[in-house]
Amino acid sequence: MTNRLETDLAPPDPRNGKTTMRDGHNRPIVVVTGMGVITSLGEGKTENWKKLTAGESGISTIRRFSTHRTGPKPDGVPIADCMRNALTDASMTFDQIDYINAHGTSTSENDRMEYVGAVVVFGDHVHKIPVSSNKSMIGHTLSAAGIIEAVFTLLTLEHQRIPPTINYDVPDPAIPFDVVPNKARDARVTTAMSNSFGFGGQNVSLIMRREVN
Repeated sequence: MTNRLETDLAPPDPRNGKTTMRDGHNRPIVVVTGMGVITSLGEGKTENWKKLTAGESGISTIRRFSTHRTGPKPDGVPIADCMRNALTDASMTFDQIDYINAHGTSTSENDRMEYVGAVVVFGDHVHKIPVSSNKSMIGHTLSAAGIIEAVFTLLTLEHQRIPPTINYDVPDPAIPFDVVPNKARDARVTTAMSNSFGFGGQNVSLIMRREVN
């Protein structure tokens, strides 16, 4: 559940009129409040929950400070390390990831850094992976964003439907992700990665896998 607080915290990028991962016209970030909860139900957990948690999973957290409290490191190295470590922790290779739930803030700096970091880990294969941002639909919940996007990722695994990046009208050639533009997509998703790259280099990559029959 989210509640809109403000819609004019960040001005449009004056350097270009290109889209970011979230926003086709560099509209301001929408900051909202929200929360999410993921809980294990123990012995009584449902069959659906068993299917979503029976496979391998991996999590990586890396905290690296750059030269700015909020600005990301342009070369994407810290987030690349985070994603790579999550894959290692899950004993998986990059080509096993079927979907990436992006941090996707709609700022040019973040979205380009996120693309660069993904290319470091996935190479050209990243262009075959759907990568979408829930912030396009619910806004940025700041400290709650990671858990909410993890819930989105679990629901993607359960329902086999990838959430879209809405308001995506003018693609940026510098960020050639398959962003699942404007409309949800039904697809086979066995393994998904949820990324959260926070202020001050507080980075998390979480891999979740659906049970394979």
